[in-house]
Amino acid sequence: MAAACAGAASAQSINIPTDGNNIVFWGPDAIGDQSYGQAFTAPNSKLLDYSLTVSGDAFQFVSQVYAWDGSGTTGSALFTSEVLTNPPANTTFTFKPDIALTSGQMYIALVTPDPGGVNIGGSGVGSIAANFTNGAPSEFFFAEGDPGVHNNWFSFIGNAEFHADFAAGVPEPATWAMMLFGFGGLGAAIRSRRKQAATA
Repeated sequence: MAAACAGAASAQSINIPTDGNNIVFWGPDAIGDQSYGQAFTAPNSKLLDYSLTVSGDAFQFVSQVYAWDGSGTTGSALFTSEVLTNPPANTTFTFKPDIALTSGQMYIALVTPDPGGVNIGGSGVGSIAANFTNGAPSEFFFAEGDPGVHNNWFSFIGNAEFHADFAAGVPEPATWAMMLFGFGGLGAAIRSRRKQAATA
């Protein structure tokens, strides 16, 4: 019961609503196959889900999550969604990576028609719902080309419309075993004390 309450208390979210603005020139026909992403600092150790809102011409895209160092991606993608088709009207897509992150570290959740430097299909340009006034500037970034290449990224004033849910990670099996062993030892100590008190 206590563990369940602790887990519920440790869940956290990031919520950035749109202020009615959209950024255009995202997609395979934009300059350099542009991708867009929202940088964020992980408040907890597990990313359960996140949402971004896109629209425009019908081209294919994926969403990805990378580690972020403040100006570009680092390492390989931590999550890549299934291939989706950009819709004509604003549509919110929710992705459920359920991946481990490092609390306090920065990451970026993005949409791209060009994962790994390969155009995955279709043509045209799209838009992504944004909030130009919410939060600090330069949280919203765009890449010209493969988003996995660090120096492809540029900053944009404002934020994407973005929602994400986080939770504390589940302990490893060895950690569970240590916890159970500890509880068992505590129970034995309590029983021993009661027995000593009864015979005194």
